[in-house]
Amino acid sequence: MSLTPLTETASLQADATSTRKPMAALVATNTVCGMTHNKWLALAPMLKEAGYDVVVLVWSEETANVAATRQVPVLRASLVNASFNKLAEAKRLHELLNRPIVTQPAHLKAPTWGDLLAFDDFIGAAQWWQIAGLDVFHPDILIVPFPGAELSSTEDEQVMMAINRYARLAKIPLLALETQKLDCVLHISRPQVDCLLTKYAYPQALLAPLARASFALPPAWRYLCNGGLDTELEEFLQREAGLRQQLHWEPGRSYLFLPFHVYYMEECARVLAALGKHTEVLEQRQIEVLIGCGVAHRRNLMEKDLIIEGLKRWLVGIPKWSVVEGGHTLHWALLAEFTVLPYASSGIEDAAARWGLTLVRRIPDLLEAVRQYQPTVSPLSAIAWLLESKNRTANEQ
Repeated sequence: MSLTPLTETASLQADATSTRKPMAALVATNTVCGMTHNKWLALAPMLKEAGYDVVVLVWSEETANVAATRQVPVLRASLVNASFNKLAEAKRLHELLNRPIVTQPAHLKAPTWGDLLAFDDFIGAAQWWQIAGLDVFHPDILIVPFPGAELSSTEDEQVMMAINRYARLAKIPLLALETQKLDCVLHISRPQVDCLLTKYAYPQALLAPLARASFALPPAWRYLCNGGLDTELEEFLQREAGLRQQLHWEPGRSYLFLPFHVYYMEECARVLAALGKHTEVLEQRQIEVLIGCGVAHRRNLMEKDLIIEGLKRWLVGIPKWSVVEGGHTLHWALLAEFTVLPYASSGIEDAAARWGLTLVRRIPDLLEAVRQYQPTVSPLSAIAWLLESKNRTANEQ
């Protein structure tokens, strides 16, 4: 599957014939909420602001109390033991799967598929999915954490298994965000999801069994899935929606950020001149150049006017560009796929090292960076894509 085109704003509206907004169910596991200092729950108001009805699905009172402060509905789920003897039934299933995986000498007992699968999967299946009004709870998409299997509690694992089965039964797309590193061998409790957004670069051989499609998260969204707190990123996430309104946001578009300073106007002009020689690459990759400025006056001119007038001759060759203002320079760097530095900036360079931002420091490296950059995918883009795919499939049927 391909994730092109992408958009943060398109397809977030409900169908024109219906007034119902798409419903997104955010699954909040106890382990992940604790590990991320509850930053995982910050997804809820962001999804709400993007135009979704949001429900936070929890199964502990403590997490429910924290989720309730996000001003979104909270739904409590519970696991109830089935009335039959799970162990006895699991043993019967074990007999059915008592087929050796490899050939062993007669005096050695060969491992069977039952040894690997029966107890783990079947006992997990012998739980009832209990939610009041389950027959009317049918979200359009489920957003789930994707932790390392060795770092989840037993209860988390059981409920996540039930959620996965329910999603498959009800044909609800599953979007998963990596919350802890995936490179461990305990894959048995990780059912496949429709789309997985990761924080690290993994080989495709590792990701293929876990998801039908996998992509990388932008740095600011990775932060929601990490431990620890960062005040600058917290501020960015609170302001992100407002900053995006200045962008020509449309399907497939990506961004190159060029911070401007009047003392380095000549260096900025050199960068724009280099970019103007490669118009076809910018058009092909649908890259928009963002020139960041402050709001200072320079000899009775606003800095934005100074950029537009002073750099006019070098902007002619740029197919798509904007002058963006009001926001910390680091915020625009976080919104863009990569940043070109026309001058030394310890703040941006430190942020790049801390959050994984892509920097280009030399003009000779610029074209190669434009050609080779790998776009990232935010949860908002992935949700829009999954819902579009779901609706397209439904219409074709």
